[in-house]
Amino acid sequence: MSVNVRTKWRRGLLNDIATSNEVAEELQVYGERVLAAARSSAPVKTGTYAASLHGVTDRHRDRVAVHVATDDPGGPAIEARHGVLGSALGSM
Repeated sequence: MSVNVRTKWRRGLLNDIATSNEVAEELQVYGERVLAAARSSAPVKTGTYAASLHGVTDRHRDRVAVHVATDDPGGPAIEARHGVLGSALGSM
């Protein structure tokens, strides 16, 4: 037996959810976990790469995004060689 259900969504409801403070807070918590994992697995030659890792929250018109990034000039090479950020994200 099957039942057909029709739902009418209020225009903009999903946008409201995607940009809500609750979603932003959850993403920030997740981002902090990724950041901690990245810092703990970062190669330690001088410590500057791990120290440069940081989280950034961007609020857009239609979504909230949390990024984990580095300011270290050698960051792209370290990421290419060791996959620190990708591994940290994959460990969640």
